[in-house]
Amino acid sequence: MLTFYDAFDQAERIEGLAADLYGVLRKRFEKEHHLHELFVRLEQEERQHALRIRLLSSQVRSAPLLAPLHLDPSALHAALGAVEHALIEVRASRRGLTYEDAANLLVDLEQSLEAAHAQWMAQDAPATVRRLFEALAKQDRAHQQLLEQFRAP
Repeated sequence: MLTFYDAFDQAERIEGLAADLYGVLRKRFEKEHHLHELFVRLEQEERQHALRIRLLSSQVRSAPLLAPLHLDPSALHAALGAVEHALIEVRASRRGLTYEDAANLLVDLEQSLEAAHAQWMAQDAPATVRRLFEALAKQDRAHQQLLEQFRAP
């Protein structure tokens, strides 16, 4: 089991790695303007997610109610595994990566992120924590839909 504090740290790391992934893709697709802009946007949003998690974490660190609560680490571990796998796959595929390949990895990644965020919503956590992760889960669903829009017909 993870404490809330450990989970905040891991959630921030996951969002930072997701931003790094979108940054690699931003560079990889820089000649395809619509895809480049998509990855710029997603990179910025993931960096914002990491920052929001860090800010909330610093606010609630002094809250004694969080100390005894524990989270099942499976959703966070799955999200971390998904982002690490996607980052390795994208970095390993030099020129042969198509948007369709990337989109398949990214939709799976965003689903893992949404599941991890949903786990936070199910916890007996303070309302501010639940609200943040509800918002992040909603953005993850929007990212999935956005990525699907750019897939080839």
